[in-house]
Amino acid sequence: MSMINSRQLMFAALAVSVAGGALASSHREAPFISTRPSVDGTDFYMFNSYESGRAGYVTLIANYVPLQDPQGGPNYFALDDNALYEISVDNTGSGKANLTFQFRFTTTTQGLTVPVGTKSVPVSLINIGPVSAGSTGAQNVAQTYTLTLVKGDRRTGTVMPITNATSGSATFAKPLDNIGNKSIANYAPYAGTFVHPISIPGCGGQGKVFVGQRQDPFFLDLGGTFDLVNYHYPVEQLVPAGMSTRNYGTNSLAGFNVTSLALEIPAACLTNGSDPVIGGYTTASLRQASVLNPKPESAKSAASVGRVTSPTEPELAGGSWSQVSRLLRDQSVLAPIGTGPVRQCRRRGAERVSANRPGSGIPHRYRRSESAGEGARSGGRTALEHDYGRDAVRLTKGSGRARRRFGRLPQRSTTDRRRGRHHAACRHGRAAQAV
Repeated sequence: MSMINSRQLMFAALAVSVAGGALASSHREAPFISTRPSVDGTDFYMFNSYESGRAGYVTLIANYVPLQDPQGGPNYFALDDNALYEISVDNTGSGKANLTFQFRFTTTTQGLTVPVGTKSVPVSLINIGPVSAGSTGAQNVAQTYTLTLVKGDRRTGTVMPITNATSGSATFAKPLDNIGNKSIANYAPYAGTFVHPISIPGCGGQGKVFVGQRQDPFFLDLGGTFDLVNYHYPVEQLVPAGMSTRNYGTNSLAGFNVTSLALEIPAACLTNGSDPVIGGYTTASLRQASVLNPKPESAKSAASVGRVTSPTEPELAGGSWSQVSRLLRDQSVLAPIGTGPVRQCRRRGAERVSANRPGSGIPHRYRRSESAGEGARSGGRTALEHDYGRDAVRLTKGSGRARRRFGRLPQRSTTDRRRGRHHAACRHGRAAQAV
């Protein structure tokens, strides 16, 4: 079976390398696509497979979602359920797709809960315990995808489903991103189980498909490029003789991941007759119109899409932003967020729930008490200023609505010397009665 001489069409996100030539890539460069990272293509690779026993196959890899920080939780880097991801092949030299492989994704949530006191609270975290290929009971969020082949025009051509060659299923599973070794102990073999054999309609041999997180293989000084081409060695000729040019370059992509859509297809299923030349490209598409709220309150209504609250991290306590208002009222749900033992201080009928030390990132919360006062100053600042900052103090001294939101503070008695140390310790989250 003859090997394919690839003629690669540079369209959307495509990287092509030739001897003595240049490299092309796209990492957040287009202004619009930088606002939609889940459909931002970084590179497209197409080459003859070189693994042992894979002669006569072609590998096609489309990379999306650039600059994925390995610590980018809790949601990490899912692909867009509303997008259509495509890898297209031109085998006639017309500049139009003759074969198109289409990927569509579906995200499902299991609704797993964690115990919070006497309650079972659903969370939106991806997992609540270790996950492996044979044990997914602690996996809360999963993505699957379908793969179809379109022959002819990619919008009006003949659509045929591609299925798993082993199970016959038309749905394929995608591995979790590399969350960490406590969640996924051995990521490489775990991800390897998501390489699926595929049966392609009209193709005599089996192919393979994989979709998942990979280390970005491209080498680029991204920062230097857009800092007015600020390279230490702007051209290879200036690198000292005998030294690798790669050793003298800054790879801004090192340590970052991408999400790869990878196919390995028999060459005979991609070519047009005896012509061994093909071209390829990748695209991601969204519908031209989208609706955030189909029932707006008024013609001037705006849909809120980004929220930050204090206390923070509602996903750790309740699972969804729609529960924030309830969480702010119900501290018994918020209490377990802290990094250490949760403690409770009582003073004149007022209660306070906090993490075990200041600076843990979880501000203290107060429950309103009828007998509680506005709060006395300690060291020139009120207890509220220690926890929320002076802006919050101005809010609580403002409207009654703002005061109701934050509640009132326990008043520290200057005459009660025996309890003075106890209250100082409570303010800083130390000695207190454990809840």
